[in-house]
Formats: sequence, structure tokens, C-alpha cells
Amino acid sequence: MLTLQNVTKSFKTPAGDVTAVNDVTLTVADGEFVAIVGKSGSGKSTLLNLIGTLDTPTQGTIMLDEFDYSKLSAKQIAQLRNAKLGFVFQRFNLEGEYIVLQNVELPLIIAGQFKNEQKVKGVLTQLGIADKIKTKTKFLSGGEQQRVAIARAIINNPKIILADEPCGNLDTESSEAVMAILQQLNEQGKTVILVTHDESDAKKASRIITLSNGKVISDEKNT
Repeated sequence: MLTLQNVTKSFKTPAGDVTAVNDVTLTVADGEFVAIVGKSGSGKSTLLNLIGTLDTPTQGTIMLDEFDYSKLSAKQIAQLRNAKLGFVFQRFNLEGEYIVLQNVELPLIIAGQFKNEQKVKGVLTQLGIADKIKTKTKFLSGGEQQRVAIARAIINNPKIILADEPCGNLDTESSEAVMAILQQLNEQGKTVILVTHDESDAKKASRIITLSNGKVISDEKNT
């Protein structure tokens, strides 16, 4: 279970302090599919970064199961991130000169595990791109690159998938394929937290949280 209690994130700017996330309290149960929506600048991505340990709150507490983020060392945070969280970004964040195999293996290497081509191939087969395993990612289409990014996100069997506008750079067909993959992962038991501006993508989640000016203004089950 993921729990946020009175979480706030403020930034100092030349014009003064800006509060991107403002006193957010929420709980995400294991196996939920949650969409976080809101206008540009509403705090969606900042909130996801806080959940993903990529940023630290100015105030408040974030806990994943028994782990209180604020009480972990930098090394423990990195280990938690690698073991329990999988990230899918809008811009893919792949190494273009690396082949698909090398990109997907990175979390295994960071975790101190042996390279495992068979494990990678199994994940790529699940995502329909096993034939691209030896292709440099710079030569793949946007949809194929996002599938590689998803493969990298799930190779360590994380508890939670964090997807930040994963369809933002994709055409309609590729977007539908990526959303279908996220739904399938959720059906397999993964918790999925999706940030999106696309209403149709949000409706594929079982719960929709709406942010405005860093605050949760609605939190509804999607039936």
C-alpha cells in the first residue's frame, strides 16, 4: 500500500516560492489502476516524482508498505526505487546507441544481478517486440521505443508502475497499444499510477484523481 500524508512540495523561484503539490493526502491500494489528471501546471508530474522517490517533499510523509521515505538513506532510496518501482516516461529515456537488450538489462545491472538475455527476451515477447532485441533503440518507432521503456520498467518485477504521459509522443494506434499493455499489467496484479492529460486514457483507470494548483479537488472511482 502507498500512503501520502499531508505532502507538500515547494520550490524557490526568482518571483518567490511556488507550491507545486499542496497538502496532498491519499492512499493507493495494491493492484489499483489510478490516473492523475489536471491542467498543465497542476502538479501531476511533481506528485508522481515524489511518489517515485525522484524528488523529496518539503513537508509530509510518503510510505510504501513499511518503508517511510523520509527515514531512508540515499542508498536505501535507490534500492527501493530499483526493486519496487518501474518508470515509464513520455520521452522514453532510452540510450539510443544501445541495443534493446542493453537498455532493458540496465535495472538488472543496477540491482547487481547477472545479465539475463532469456529474461529480457521473455518480457519483450510479452510486449510483442522480441524480434527487436538486437536493434539499436534509435532505429525504432515511437511506439516500439515505449514498449522497450515498459520492458525496462517491469524487468525487475516492480510492485508499482509509474507512467508519466506515456502516450504523449505517440500516434493513436501506438497510444492504444501502450494503454492496453498498462491495463494488462494491472490485471496481472501490478499497481499502475498514470499521469495523463488525455481523458480517454484516464477513463481506462479504475480511479481518477484530479489536481488543481497542487491540490486534490476530486478522487473518484471510475465505473
